[in-house]
Amino acid sequence: MRKISSIVVAIAVALLVMTACGSTKIMTVEKTMTYQGSLYTLTGVSKISSRVDGKTSEGEILDLRSVNKAQFKALVDKHGALDVTTAIDVGDEEIVFQGGTVEKYSDLEKMTKKLNSRMGKIADFMKHKKDTQLKLK
Repeated sequence: MRKISSIVVAIAVALLVMTACGSTKIMTVEKTMTYQGSLYTLTGVSKISSRVDGKTSEGEILDLRSVNKAQFKALVDKHGALDVTTAIDVGDEEIVFQGGTVEKYSDLEKMTKKLNSRMGKIADFMKHKKDTQLKLK
């Protein structure tokens, strides 16, 4: 009797160990983002940042991210309308988000707000571990 109970206990322990091993799942999830038909992998990207660049008629590139209304007006008075590009940098890749010729500070402000809104969506997406796909519009 003692021998049979030892065998039953050994079988129960073996089944318990096998069940525990079988339930362990390793999942690797890639975070991806689509924008204008292109797919970007965000998994493993160390830095996601944004830029607002202005190009003068002379070809000079200006950082317009922290320009106020008076500074922008002075730039337009000096160089004329600026070719403004808003971009998102994902690691080594650049995603041009919006571009156009800008003469008014209000137009620059609209472009910047739109870019900041998209950056907020990316930040929220990256925070949630279970989310795997972001469709950026």
